[in-house]
This record gives sequence, structure tokens and C-alpha cells, in this order.
Amino acid sequence: MGFKQVLICQNRTCHKQGSDKILVLFKDESPPDVQIQGIGCLGQCGNGPMMIVLPDEVWYSHLEPMDVSTIIQQHLQGGCPVEALRMKVKK
Repeated sequence: MGFKQVLICQNRTCHKQGSDKILVLFKDESPPDVQIQGIGCLGQCGNGPMMIVLPDEVWYSHLEPMDVSTIIQQHLQGGCPVEALRMKVKK
């Protein structure tokens, strides 16, 4: 599977939308080989709560607490990004 790092925005806008709860859930539920970290702005204000999984470079947006288990099981443990929760890129 390889090393994974989860960066969860804790800046003002995402924090108001509940990113602090998302961070706590990821820290509580993630496998020990996954590094979970709260960081500053990811530059995607308005899409929060936001997170990115590295080195996969998979962005998740508009996260809810109920999404955490799904991301852990399918992406962090199973290796398959959760397409329904991925950030939509405007073209």
C-alpha cells in the first residue's frame, strides 16, 4: 500500500464547516501507518471541509463526519479513492 499522509485544512472557513471534527475522527479511526495532520489553508475556500491524500494527490471536498469511515476503508485501506467524495474540478 505504501505510506499515506492525510492533510486536513484547519483554516477559518473549513474550521467553521467542521473540519476540526473531521480531523479528530481521522486521528481516532485511521490505521497507524497513515499520518494524519491538520494544516493551514489548502487554497480551496468554499469547498470545505477540504483534505488531500498524499502521495496520491486525491482531493476530497465538502466532507461530513460520516464520510471519514468510507474514506478510511475504501481509500486508505483499500487503495481506491472514493469518487463520490472527490473534489469536482471545474473546466
